[in-house]
Amino acid sequence: MLNDREVKLPQDLPSGTQIRYKIGASEIYIETHREVWTPSEFTINMCKLLDSENLKNKVVMDFACGSGILGILAAKKGAKSVIFSDINQRALDMTKRNWKLNNLPMRRMKTIRSDCYEYFHQIDRRLKVDVIVSNPPTAPENLTTKRQKKLAAQWNENGEDARKVTDALIKESGDFLNENGILLFVTTNKQGPIRTSKLLNKHFGKGLQKNNQVDPLDYMDTDNGKYNWKVIKRLRLLLDEWYFPFIEKYKNIAILRNEPSPILRNEEGELIQLLYFIKANKY
Repeated sequence: MLNDREVKLPQDLPSGTQIRYKIGASEIYIETHREVWTPSEFTINMCKLLDSENLKNKVVMDFACGSGILGILAAKKGAKSVIFSDINQRALDMTKRNWKLNNLPMRRMKTIRSDCYEYFHQIDRRLKVDVIVSNPPTAPENLTTKRQKKLAAQWNENGEDARKVTDALIKESGDFLNENGILLFVTTNKQGPIRTSKLLNKHFGKGLQKNNQVDPLDYMDTDNGKYNWKVIKRLRLLLDEWYFPFIEKYKNIAILRNEPSPILRNEEGELIQLLYFIKANKY
């Protein structure tokens, strides 16, 4: 058993490694698998934000669930039930395993294999939940692995422009949220902040954004006032070497879509990325 602070390179851990995460008052146990994304710094920060929400008796969807850590935290925070959705069957299998590892009752969870919201539109269009939470994949599709994905890193690919899952979250989550429901997700500067803000404005209503900046999402606002959407947390992290092969593709996408440069460096000259944690409300 490892504590999360002992884990430096989570995707390099062998299958079957158990990790203990401390999120607020909750302890969560996750077992790794080489075909499932192990919670990273993105995910842990999402957990901390989710921990601050009132989830008592709420119905929660963990969208693109991976290991299931977000939905498991929701259950420990008092969610009435949790729906886990992912296209990767191995992720759903490990989510069930991790749910049991945390001694949660099976009657409060459901797993659904779906490519974004495809299953729900075709089979369960009447579904409504109170909260949708997601740490979606952030890399462009690699054509050599598009047809057959085996490793966790390959499941972190998100369409040819790195936006397939993110766009589905913004465009379609409102179809499955109850009134006053919320969408909580993370995105990055690598995926195009201008497009993200425009889609949020279109599908959730005009939100809080910095119109006088090159990057409309490069801010953070923690005020609890009423709003359609806003960035509630922003982080600057070193760009993991795993993303280096995609740099030219990120640059080309940004040029094509007239987005800010996705290539940023800190004072030491190291490549960094901006993370935007966004909360959108359905009124």
